Amino acid sequence: MRKPKIEDNGNQVFANGAAGGSTVCAICLGIHQAVSRCRLPQLWNGSPARCHRDERNRLTNRNGINICLDFQRSGGCRGQAGPNHTHECSGCGAPDHGAAGCPLRAHA
Repeated sequence: MRKPKIEDNGNQVFANGAAGGSTVCAICLGIHQAVSRCRLPQLWNGSPARCHRDERNRLTNRNGINICLDFQRSGGCRGQAGPNHTHECSGCGAPDHGAAGCPLRAHA
Protein backbone atom coordinates (compact mmCIF):
# COMPACT_ATOMS: atom_id res chain seq x y z
CA MET A 1 0.00 0.00 0.00
CA ARG A 2 1.25 3.48 -0.86
CA LYS A 3 1.63 5.84 2.10
CA PRO A 4 0.00 9.23 1.42
CA LYS A 5 2.08 12.37 1.79
CA ILE A 6 0.54 14.52 4.51
CA GLU A 7 1.22 18.20 5.10
CA ASP A 8 1.35 19.25 8.74
CA ASN A 9 -1.09 22.15 9.20
CA GLY A 10 -2.04 21.63 12.86
CA ASN A 11 -5.67 20.57 12.43
CA GLN A 12 -7.39 18.59 15.19
CA VAL A 13 -7.83 14.82 14.88
CA PHE A 14 -11.42 13.90 13.98
CA ALA A 15 -11.29 10.18 14.73
CA ASN A 16 -9.94 7.98 17.46
CA GLY A 17 -7.05 5.90 16.22
CA ALA A 18 -7.27 2.18 15.81
CA ALA A 19 -4.68 -0.20 17.19
CA GLY A 20 -1.25 1.19 16.46
CA GLY A 21 -2.56 4.75 16.23
CA SER A 22 -3.72 4.49 12.61
CA THR A 23 -7.21 4.75 11.20
CA VAL A 24 -8.98 4.96 7.85
CA CYS A 25 -8.76 8.48 6.47
CA ALA A 26 -12.06 10.06 5.39
CA ILE A 27 -10.30 11.91 2.55
CA CYS A 28 -7.94 9.40 0.88
CA LEU A 29 -9.32 6.18 2.46
CA GLY A 30 -5.73 5.23 3.26
CA ILE A 31 -4.61 3.95 6.64
CA HIS A 32 -2.29 6.38 8.40
CA GLN A 33 -1.85 8.44 11.54
CA ALA A 34 -2.38 11.89 10.03
CA VAL A 35 -6.05 11.69 9.08
CA SER A 36 -6.76 15.17 10.46
CA ARG A 37 -4.15 16.70 8.15
CA CYS A 38 -4.89 14.85 4.92
CA ARG A 39 -5.78 17.09 2.00
CA LEU A 40 -4.92 14.75 -0.85
CA PRO A 41 -6.94 15.21 -4.07
CA GLN A 42 -6.95 11.45 -4.69
CA LEU A 43 -7.66 8.21 -2.85
CA TRP A 44 -4.81 5.97 -1.68
CA ASN A 45 -5.12 4.03 -4.98
CA GLY A 46 -4.84 7.13 -7.21
CA SER A 47 -8.57 7.52 -7.97
CA PRO A 48 -10.03 11.03 -7.51
CA ALA A 49 -11.15 11.77 -3.96
CA ARG A 50 -14.88 12.32 -3.49
CA CYS A 51 -14.55 14.65 -0.49
CA HIS A 52 -12.21 17.36 0.73
CA ARG A 53 -11.78 19.67 3.73
CA ASP A 54 -13.16 23.17 3.35
CA GLU A 55 -11.58 26.36 4.70
CA ARG A 56 -13.05 25.60 8.16
CA ASN A 57 -11.64 22.04 8.07
CA ARG A 58 -15.07 20.47 7.63
CA LEU A 59 -15.44 17.36 5.51
CA THR A 60 -17.47 18.26 2.41
CA ASN A 61 -18.45 16.38 -0.72
CA ARG A 62 -18.07 17.63 -4.30
CA ASN A 63 -21.38 19.49 -4.01
CA GLY A 64 -20.19 21.43 -0.95
CA ILE A 65 -22.45 19.49 1.45
CA ASN A 66 -21.05 18.87 4.94
CA ILE A 67 -20.46 15.18 5.65
CA CYS A 68 -20.64 13.81 9.20
CA LEU A 69 -17.18 12.84 10.45
CA ASP A 70 -18.51 10.50 13.15
CA PHE A 71 -20.36 8.53 10.46
CA GLN A 72 -16.97 7.78 8.82
CA ARG A 73 -15.70 5.95 11.92
CA SER A 74 -16.14 2.22 12.49
CA GLY A 75 -18.61 2.98 15.32
CA GLY A 76 -20.70 5.28 13.14
CA CYS A 77 -22.77 8.22 14.39
CA ARG A 78 -25.58 8.13 16.91
CA GLY A 79 -27.01 11.47 15.78
CA GLN A 80 -29.64 11.99 13.14
CA ALA A 81 -28.66 13.10 9.66
CA GLY A 82 -29.70 16.56 8.56
CA PRO A 83 -28.75 19.34 6.14
CA ASN A 84 -25.51 20.13 8.00
CA HIS A 85 -24.95 16.57 9.22
CA THR A 86 -25.15 14.27 6.19
CA HIS A 87 -24.67 10.53 6.66
CA GLU A 88 -22.92 9.27 3.56
CA CYS A 89 -19.62 7.55 2.93
CA SER A 90 -16.88 10.03 2.13
CA GLY A 91 -15.31 7.49 -0.21
CA CYS A 92 -18.22 6.31 -2.35
CA GLY A 93 -21.33 8.22 -1.22
CA ALA A 94 -23.25 5.20 0.07
CA PRO A 95 -25.66 5.87 2.97
CA ASP A 96 -25.15 2.48 4.68
CA HIS A 97 -21.48 2.79 5.73
CA GLY A 98 -18.74 5.33 6.31
CA ALA A 99 -15.09 5.43 5.27
CA ALA A 100 -14.14 2.73 7.80
CA GLY A 101 -16.50 0.27 6.08
CA CYS A 102 -16.08 1.42 2.48
CA PRO A 103 -15.09 -1.24 -0.05
CA LEU A 104 -12.72 1.34 -1.61
CA ARG A 105 -10.68 1.77 1.60
CA ALA A 106 -7.12 0.53 1.93
CA HIS A 107 -6.64 -2.68 3.89
CA ALA A 108 -3.86 -3.12 6.42
